[in-house]
Amino acid sequence: MTDDNIETRIAALEANCDRRCSLLEAAVARIMRDQNAVAAKTTAPSGVPHPTIPKWAEEWLDRWDDRGIPRARVAQQHECRKIGGQGKGDWHGDPQVRRDPPRWKDGSHIGECFSQCPADYLLQLADFNEWKGSKSATDPDPDKRKYVTYNLRDAALCRGWAKLAADPAHRPGADVVSGPLASWADASSESDANEDMPF
Repeated sequence: MTDDNIETRIAALEANCDRRCSLLEAAVARIMRDQNAVAAKTTAPSGVPHPTIPKWAEEWLDRWDDRGIPRARVAQQHECRKIGGQGKGDWHGDPQVRRDPPRWKDGSHIGECFSQCPADYLLQLADFNEWKGSKSATDPDPDKRKYVTYNLRDAALCRGWAKLAADPAHRPGADVVSGPLASWADASSESDANEDMPF
């Protein structure tokens, strides 16, 4: 075997090693990113664990912020367009507004479906539902803690419809669920209005 052939084979082996190292580094980066995403959902920046919430609520959770408020993910289009009424525990993707965010001052949208509300209103309603979720998650009454699922689901759907509202192609039409359909249980009590709410 000539020196040229040996050098060619060595160069090929080095290139192969470099490629494998790059793939390994990318795999490690993905693992670390996934681990960090899980940690962001369960642990505060201070390292203090957040309250345990039902697995159904975790499906709607994006992260916990540094104030201990659970932040919902953005619902997907098929979730926003989901038709409910299929039995106990089922839910509707375009529910009616049952209560305006306390700091919203630009006209009430109570009774309207999420798809009929402006994006800025929906984002504020999402913030309000996330704040209620933080209260539900830490309520000493276990029967009230379950409402965190409804809070986060409402917030996620608000964010989903707000995203759709920004795209005229996805505004409500004949193929979109709308109309006066009942929402799920309201997780708040009337006493919420008297608390110092950030939303």
